[in-house]
Amino acid sequence: MLKGWGTGALVTVEQRVGAEVEAALRKRTSFEPKLAAVLRALAPSSAPLRNVCCGVVKEAVKAESFERELYSASLRALADSGEKKLAPLLASALKSDDFGGLPALSTACFIQDASLGPALARGAASSKTQIAFAAEVARLFRGEPTGARLFSLAARIKEAHRIALSVELLLPLCLRKEELAAKPCAGLGDAMLVLRGSERHLGRWLLMAELAHRGADPRPLKEATERTSTGPDSSRAAWCLVVWALEPGRGTGGTRPTSELVARLSHRPSADRDTAFLFRMADAKLDVARPMLEALARTRPLGDDVALRASFLLAKHYDREAFVRDVHDAAESPREDIRGLAAAALWDLGERERASELARSLVESPDLTAATWSALVAWASLAAGKRADSVLTETAFRRVQLGWME
Repeated sequence: MLKGWGTGALVTVEQRVGAEVEAALRKRTSFEPKLAAVLRALAPSSAPLRNVCCGVVKEAVKAESFERELYSASLRALADSGEKKLAPLLASALKSDDFGGLPALSTACFIQDASLGPALARGAASSKTQIAFAAEVARLFRGEPTGARLFSLAARIKEAHRIALSVELLLPLCLRKEELAAKPCAGLGDAMLVLRGSERHLGRWLLMAELAHRGADPRPLKEATERTSTGPDSSRAAWCLVVWALEPGRGTGGTRPTSELVARLSHRPSADRDTAFLFRMADAKLDVARPMLEALARTRPLGDDVALRASFLLAKHYDREAFVRDVHDAAESPREDIRGLAAAALWDLGERERASELARSLVESPDLTAATWSALVAWASLAAGKRADSVLTETAFRRVQLGWME
């Protein structure tokens, strides 16, 4: 394996991302969401970039720019890494009139510092329903008394605020649910029932259901099971997959995913054609997911990121050796972002020498996506033998390749 390239690669990418964040703070551009997603992906492994995140939060709080993607990404990246500097920064944000917005209130769910308590109690009394609801949820997950207000607040949340709460509050809780005790989730049961009753988007319904189910609430699974046989024929297949998501041991009843079903089961708008649910099934090694994966992987040439990931998962989880060749072919793509994605896939498939060689060639790529994948492979190479973290995870794919900050 290549020796000594990792540290230099990391410094190069860290300096570049830091400089681009500094420029974005001076003048906001349409590139900010992508940059924020990259910062979110890299900061948990980079002390210099965590310092950048601290600076972003300070600037945003000073200007009360709580809607900026860089602000939200920085808070979440600091929380992901357990950064000790986060608590005082969060306390400063919570002192504002909007209590730091939904990103700050969401992040507070994961911070146990007692100094945040009074500000969250004030937030729970806010006249803005969505702010009060988020503050109450934060208090619940911090083990503070919240009373029965969540149920009454949920009934007053408008659709636009319900969408914002799903993305900014409920999704982060779902992504980190394995780290959270089931007891706080149990306190969300009645509120999630109210929100689900108003929710027409199946992916967001599933977010709410998963949190309640985590708290041992039997109602989401019961409702989903009933709809597999009592709802319209066109929706029964989707509900079969919802049941599997809540109780994987039950299987899917033979239901195969399709592009339409998979898009509906994402929390994102269906127009995004998000394939996350398919990849979730692939990670569980379900046979019913294989036909759709193979259909995606047949894209030729393999210059599409979703097709490349499908080939990677077929090789990794279904022992389809032929698809390893497809990943090697993608490493020769004229698109640098695809070559970066191929480097991550090759690393996870155990071809460390080729992955390192490819990643090293992309360190100074003008394409930020390619450079970011290079950095992630570099971190993996430095940690080789110390931990067995995968590089091409669902969250990394969404943040780095798709530019989605979640």
